[in-house]
Amino acid sequence: MVSCQPARRREASEPAYACMALLIDYGASSRPRHAPSTSELPSPRPRSRTRRTRDHRANARRSALFRRNYTMLGAVFAGAFAFEMFYDSTMNNIWDKINKGRQWKDIRHKYVESEE
Repeated sequence: MVSCQPARRREASEPAYACMALLIDYGASSRPRHAPSTSELPSPRPRSRTRRTRDHRANARRSALFRRNYTMLGAVFAGAFAFEMFYDSTMNNIWDKINKGRQWKDIRHKYVESEE
C-alpha cells in the first residue's frame, strides 16, 4: 500500500499530493493482463436465430393470429388504411365546425342564381 504524504509547498499547477500519479498508475495496472484460460470460458451452445419471449401466452396468441409474415403485413396495411379514413373524416368535421359560415358550401346560395 502506498502512503501519501503532503507535498512541499506547491505551485498552483502541481497536484496536491506527490503520490497522485502513483495512485493513478496503480489503479490502471491492478487489472489482470493475461487472457482467461479455456476452463474459465463458458462452453459454447447453439443459439436460436429467433428471439424467444418469456410470455408464452402472448407468443401463442401472435402465432394463432399471424402464422405467416404476409398475414401480419396485410393486417398492418388494413389497420393503417382504416385509421387514415377515420382520422381524415374526423379532421374534416372539426375543420367544418371551426369554419362554419366561411366556406363556399355555406355561402354559395348567396352568390349563385338558381336555375329553375
